[in-house]
Amino acid sequence: MLETILLESRCVPAVRIQLDYSLDASNYFADPTRRALLEQAATIASERLSDSLVAIVPGGPNTFTINVENPSNGQQLSIPNFVVPTDTLVLFVGGRSLNGSELAQAVAGTSTATGSPEWVQFASTRGRNVVPTVWGASITFDDRPSSNYYYGIDGSGIGADQRDFLTVATHEIFHALGVGISEPWTRNIVDGKFTGAASMQVYGSAVPTSRDRAHWDPRISYNDQSTLLDPIVERGKRLLPTDLDYAVLQDIGWTLSAPSIDRLNQPLGDGPIFLAVGADEGFDPVVGIFSPVTGAKTNEFTVAPLSFRGGVRVATADVDGDGYDDLVTALGAGGSPIIRTISGQNGAQMMTFAAFEDTYMGGVLVTTADLNGDGRAEIIATADEGGGPRVRVFDGASGRVIADFLGIEDPNFRGGARAAVGDLNADGIADLLIGAGIGGGPRLAAFDGRALASGQVRKMFDDFFVFEPSLRNGVYVAITDLNDDGFGEVFVGGGPGGGPRVFAVDGKDLLNGVKTQRANFFTGSPESRGGVRLAIRDLNADGRSELVAATGPNVAAYDLNNLPRDGSPALKLQLQPFGPAMSTGVFVG
Repeated sequence: MLETILLESRCVPAVRIQLDYSLDASNYFADPTRRALLEQAATIASERLSDSLVAIVPGGPNTFTINVENPSNGQQLSIPNFVVPTDTLVLFVGGRSLNGSELAQAVAGTSTATGSPEWVQFASTRGRNVVPTVWGASITFDDRPSSNYYYGIDGSGIGADQRDFLTVATHEIFHALGVGISEPWTRNIVDGKFTGAASMQVYGSAVPTSRDRAHWDPRISYNDQSTLLDPIVERGKRLLPTDLDYAVLQDIGWTLSAPSIDRLNQPLGDGPIFLAVGADEGFDPVVGIFSPVTGAKTNEFTVAPLSFRGGVRVATADVDGDGYDDLVTALGAGGSPIIRTISGQNGAQMMTFAAFEDTYMGGVLVTTADLNGDGRAEIIATADEGGGPRVRVFDGASGRVIADFLGIEDPNFRGGARAAVGDLNADGIADLLIGAGIGGGPRLAAFDGRALASGQVRKMFDDFFVFEPSLRNGVYVAITDLNDDGFGEVFVGGGPGGGPRVFAVDGKDLLNGVKTQRANFFTGSPESRGGVRLAIRDLNADGRSELVAATGPNVAAYDLNNLPRDGSPALKLQLQPFGPAMSTGVFVG
């Protein structure tokens, strides 16, 4: 029996670290460069924290006093009626001469509350079950010349005998978040090893800790990289948090969002082929990468700031000609019209360019295909709802514009357009199929791929309506050859507000003006009204394409061998990439 793979929902706030310099009596952070580096370290350490922290605002009979080590002199200081803003942790920072070889030290903050029992309970937890820290901590940095810090923004400039300040600051902020100095950390230490579930999953076993039981053992590494939480800061090297370092934050009680693609630096999938899924509006700008065979998640990351909730659109193809699927992303309504291409082999960003004018914020849809036979996929961008039916084709090797035209010949239409690619006329070159967007009828237009590769726009047949012309939800489209005659069949899915109906017509007959039905079925519940988004992928590299359909939070891959003219084809894969709460749907590629 085929089992649905259920994963967690992705819709979360973010924690901000507020740096307080009021106790920096030595003016160590009067230097703006040091402040900038410390702010950057705070961003790195907190960018994946997605907990909701209720503000602590004492008043009347309810008091809240924090106890903090003064970073300037090491003495304990009590601050009464301290206010902690919503979703905020406060770190008091400063500099003084430390003992021995210490570069910096983080000391956990404590607090006392008086008043009603409800207030006292709330002020000790901020409404959370596990509390690595209620309000924050203090961090003291050694200000002796012997520390020999490198204060540069660019890590490549670190001298061989210098210690990188950004690395030290990020390391200490991890301590301030509870690593090595909190009860949840100590509770997970068994026989000198850290036994938190997330850390063990990343490392493969319980993680050895250092002699002081506050760091990782200096002899371990992750993916051949030194860890940030090594007790010894290497000279001449900048270190950023590894997945193992982030995992421990989850184990001591923090909730983590996906990492940013900018910090991924690893293969996207577990092989050259993968399935990409982007979350739609109302949720984190997350892309999930899944095994095309088992549906297991191999990666997850964000492609925009967490404040953006307009949705992410995805496509996959070999853009750089290295034999690996690469990822192409674009943002939905409210986002900039930027297209990003990301290497499937190593996670590095390859190209970034604007699909349309910078002022356009209506959302961009993307698809890919090699139109000119150079082994690199071209990128096709279309405007979404609010934009015209504009289509732009970009060269995969350079990002230059090859073609720019209206896919639906109605300059007054503002519902956008959806695109698919595949060989419609059996000439060995992928052609372009355009479907009208929201507000338009189920209208299709087709353009010769060989002509587009040379910058010419040539239609292959007259536009036609694939469903009833009265429908105004638009359509999603896909192309693949079902019967090995070289002519791609045309698949269409209902647009937003429509049912999850998938319909296909014969490609060869279509060129002759005849609409011959090849498939007709519903994916998911027929009562659903979110439409159905389509992609064609050869998921198991057997030379036969699968149809990937997304409706609501669900993604299904269908076997197209022996496809019935009516009724559902066999399922090969089914999953809920981001959990059942993803009501606005997902995009697949």
